[in-house]
Amino acid sequence: MNAGQIIVFSLLPLVCQSIQLQGWHAGLILSISSFCFALVSPIWGRLSERFGRVPVLTIGLLGYSAGTLLFTLLLDFGSVDQFGVVLFVSLLVVARCMQSLLMGAIIPSSAAYIVDTTPIEKRAQGMALLGAAQNIGAILGPVIISLLAAYSLLYSFYTAAILT
Repeated sequence: MNAGQIIVFSLLPLVCQSIQLQGWHAGLILSISSFCFALVSPIWGRLSERFGRVPVLTIGLLGYSAGTLLFTLLLDFGSVDQFGVVLFVSLLVVARCMQSLLMGAIIPSSAAYIVDTTPIEKRAQGMALLGAAQNIGAILGPVIISLLAAYSLLYSFYTAAILT
């Protein structure tokens, strides 16, 4: 997930510029969807208490992949000319928010899973591994961009959807 987030945060302003949107449109899309993510993460944490860590984590990962794919398809095949700026940006915000609302399940359920399955004396190590995994994603995001951006900016988005 972190690799995908780095990809989106890094490339969305360039993608927006290439499809006749402004840089602030990218900021709007990312800000609203980040707000949605922050809003629902505690709810997903409670749901993982009720329904289990793995089912909630699975929903989050599948939601992230499907949402990234939907968002990317919209960027790839939609256009400002086709929808108009306001409608097109609104569609992008809705697609990204749908993704964020489901993606919000990943962090609380994965952290809770580590707490549930790790002996107390190894819990800090388990949480550190989770943090390390997130940072590996932050490293892989730019690597993916550097390998694929020469072909298409959106190839990195598609790759993030597939890898998740």
